[in-house]
Amino acid sequence: MKRRLMLLAAGLLAMVMAPKANADSVTAYLNNVNPAGTLSVSFDGGSSYDTTPYVGAINWTNVTTDTTNTAVKNFITKPGGFLSFCIEGQQNVYIHQNATWTLSTLGAAPNTSPMGTDRAARLTEFWGRHIAQVTDSLTAAAFQLAVWEIVSDSPASHVGAFVSSFVPSFTAGTTRAKNPNPAGIINLASSWITDSVNGLGGSASYANYQLYALSSPGLQDQIFGIQTVVVPVPASFPAGMACLAVMGVVAIRRRMKPLE
Repeated sequence: MKRRLMLLAAGLLAMVMAPKANADSVTAYLNNVNPAGTLSVSFDGGSSYDTTPYVGAINWTNVTTDTTNTAVKNFITKPGGFLSFCIEGQQNVYIHQNATWTLSTLGAAPNTSPMGTDRAARLTEFWGRHIAQVTDSLTAAAFQLAVWEIVSDSPASHVGAFVSSFVPSFTAGTTRAKNPNPAGIINLASSWITDSVNGLGGSASYANYQLYALSSPGLQDQIFGIQTVVVPVPASFPAGMACLAVMGVVAIRRRMKPLE
């Protein structure tokens, strides 16, 4: 018995003295969605479509984190919280509830199917070029749709951001969309993707954001960006990014149900 107690005490002592793992966890409250557009979206190559009236900016507040990354901590815990884009439409997050993720590098997300370094470079290029143009329901929904297309359907093996041969399509591939409201969502998303992945206008002036992912096995993965170079932006530039969300107490999910 004495030996067993000694072994137990030694085990407890080892646990106390072991260095604490830095999980870089982030917990936030899904507050609201604004601005937003409406789309019928498929994440399974067109086998099924679900119409959601809220493809737009998702606002997270009441943020807590144990990350040691000072830039990230200051950004996401600032008054008013932060906004994100979703990169994993087949999972859920819930309005007016908390969500907890682990801070991740961009290429390692989404959790279910990592995008890799080349798609991450492409997404960063796109983000820097067009985030300043997200000001209303049309531009917010187009930005989100373009994020889905880049993450799921742009080439995964090409080196770097630019792929002159890639033509975005929302009638083929994994991510598909139809019935946009406002009507120009799909056309604008296609246009923005094309100038980003084809390198139109070069890239040096757009490399001004560091993107991070929030990853969880059971929740919809998110991305957000922190500006690393101060550049002139329109007065209407939003404080954060955009995502898919469904208002009320319903989940954002692959098989989203229209609100009654």
